[in-house]
Amino acid sequence: MSLKKLNNILDGCLSVIAILLIRVCWWGAEKITAPDYERIKSEVRFPYSYDTKDGESRDSYYELAWSHKGYSPALVAHDFYNGRTKEIKEEYLAEYKADATPSKYKGFWYHIFWVWFGIFVIIDIIIVYRYGQELRDRILFSKLKRNITFENCTYFLYHDRYAYQFEVRMMLPATAPQYIINKKRELEAKYSPAFVSLIVELLRKVALQGSTEINYHYSFSDELKPQQDYLNNLQQYWRTQLGAKPKAQEYINDIERLKGYIYAPFPDFGGAEEYAPSVTSQLDKLFKEIMGSEVFRFNACKYMLAEALKKPGMLFVSTRLLNTVQNFTWSSRSDSFRFAGIDIEFAVYAYEDKKKQVLWNHLLTPKCNYTASDDEFSEQALYRNMVHTTIGTFTEILKETK
Repeated sequence: MSLKKLNNILDGCLSVIAILLIRVCWWGAEKITAPDYERIKSEVRFPYSYDTKDGESRDSYYELAWSHKGYSPALVAHDFYNGRTKEIKEEYLAEYKADATPSKYKGFWYHIFWVWFGIFVIIDIIIVYRYGQELRDRILFSKLKRNITFENCTYFLYHDRYAYQFEVRMMLPATAPQYIINKKRELEAKYSPAFVSLIVELLRKVALQGSTEINYHYSFSDELKPQQDYLNNLQQYWRTQLGAKPKAQEYINDIERLKGYIYAPFPDFGGAEEYAPSVTSQLDKLFKEIMGSEVFRFNACKYMLAEALKKPGMLFVSTRLLNTVQNFTWSSRSDSFRFAGIDIEFAVYAYEDKKKQVLWNHLLTPKCNYTASDDEFSEQALYRNMVHTTIGTFTEILKETK
């Protein structure tokens, strides 16, 4: 059984134990807190009649009970068989209280069910997600020691652990060289030399730092101009190409038609921190597939001197938003009102011997899955969704760097 499969089984067991313990927490809170109604030993009865759903008349009675629906016991008349309750008039309360046995649940702590349940759940979390996961890590480490490989070590460190991280980190330097040699040979048959060189540097970094976390530099640039300004500049360019390009006049006419629409202004797209989680998620998925296991866990950073230093083994990712002639409409708006499309340029590059090695640079096909009612529609949410969704389509891009 692989380390990953064993980890999944143990995680599944911990989830089952957590669910069972939550049920125990509920039961424990119920046992500690007072019931809704506490029966009182008393001969007092209040007979009454009621009609069933079938229209039959039935006889029953109320008896004295302590109600614990508030933070202190309150004397009421309650039918324990039919669940009916009736308040006792104020002028009779003193008389009936004299005949009633004291409540066993006088303290306020008997009336705070959700507080007790919350306390028990916290204890449950501590037991399962602290001591339970520590036991899981102990079992995994015991198995790892029987087959110490770089792949097993990085898998162990890739996920959050509560024990044995230090011991596994110490195993990386000894297991890394042979793994790098084998992986380099495997990747050279599929990917470009620059990409293989980057992965080798990243593997060396993992072995040296004793962690699968890899920081990458992410930059986001909104270079969009107002759509009418963009169309004017584009039309001016094609006018300079008249006589040189056969379709120049056709393009000028098309742009003139596009200028006739009213365009919504571009909203604030936010900065790199808005889209870094989407990029990180895709990088994790991509490199997991390329490497065949969990070896790299990426983390977006912004280093002021990253480009100037041009360090090998540093991954750079950039996103640029650019104008395009494409446009689209929203169902509730008139046909003359348009939303300008955007081009999303996505680039991945690294430095080797101080030279920039572009691993991939392409305009991604814009995607969008934004839905909203006309009352809830937000231009900012629409465009941000477009960027997020489009970024989520690049999981195959580095495979095209052969």
